[in-house]
Amino acid sequence: MPSTSGRRRAPRESTLKQIGEASAGLKDFLSSLNAGSSSPLSLRQQEAAAREALNPYLGQIDATQSAQAEVDRLKASGGSAADIAKAEEAARLSAGKIDQEGFQSAAQTLLGISRSMNGSSGAFFDQFDRIKTATGMAISLIDKATTVSGGSTADPFAQATADNTKDIVALMVDNNNLLKALNDNLAAGGVTQAVSSWVQQQRSFV
Repeated sequence: MPSTSGRRRAPRESTLKQIGEASAGLKDFLSSLNAGSSSPLSLRQQEAAAREALNPYLGQIDATQSAQAEVDRLKASGGSAADIAKAEEAARLSAGKIDQEGFQSAAQTLLGISRSMNGSSGAFFDQFDRIKTATGMAISLIDKATTVSGGSTADPFAQATADNTKDIVALMVDNNNLLKALNDNLAAGGVTQAVSSWVQQQRSFV
């Protein structure tokens, strides 16, 4: 029979979970007011807010990079099998904490604002390249975290995470290529041809 304390704890944990979910919704709403199509702020203010919103996700990637660096250090210095296994587990857990959905949403918001501010200029593509580099780093770290010493797969969920992250960066690269192709055609005066090509690619994508 469940203990009295256990019965009391279950409703309390359920209530705390519901409160946390409600808070998350409010945080998302606040973020949309600070940056994005619903924000009344200037583009420059939105850009600052979008950068701030992206920073925690970049921090998750940095933390995983540090954890993986410890694995590499132990292997290079001849660390014990137990220490290496412990470091690999820490790196795997850190990689699992990378919030792909949050990172993607924050990155796309920042890119959208940058596009509105800078058009298709070098400043926009500089920002795009920085985000693409961070995404590539996340992919690399998650890939490493899915394989432990000996080459066996550590965690099917982690592998799925790596695959999803690759899909994200592939889509970003495709969008970048479309933008560059459109810019080249516009610069050459081929407006009609550029738009027609873009529409055809979108139809094929769908």
